Amino acid sequence: MKYLVAFKILVIAVATNTLLGAMWLTHFFSDQDSKAMYLFFGLMFGMIASFPIFIISAIVINRSISKNDYGKIIFRKVLTEGIILSIVAFLIFFYLWDFAVQDFALFLCTVLSSVIAAYSQRKALVRLQQPFEFENI
Repeated sequence: MKYLVAFKILVIAVATNTLLGAMWLTHFFSDQDSKAMYLFFGLMFGMIASFPIFIISAIVINRSISKNDYGKIIFRKVLTEGIILSIVAFLIFFYLWDFAVQDFALFLCTVLSSVIAAYSQRKALVRLQQPFEFENI
């Protein structure tokens, strides 16, 4: 279950980042000729850049469950880790590989896709570890 949640976060983040980035780069899909190219390369490079984040997210979730953290704490950790690592992945992707298009809007797309992905799986993350309640005894 915990690895499935991390995988869902990965897929949603990559899909959201690809759509938002392709929309921005093609001027909200007005450039029909390059739309497919941006979507294809966005998915390909997005999966390459985001796979290490998926591994780290799975480790964070696994360690949080083994430490008996509450679900809300697990969610906060995954959200914070996702934002920080998406910023790191963006910097590596654009500045070390020296891409021609370096845009603040693409940075916002990256961070926004990380937040959307984590919030879309909020209930699943909170359900991973519920606090002990004495009323259920």
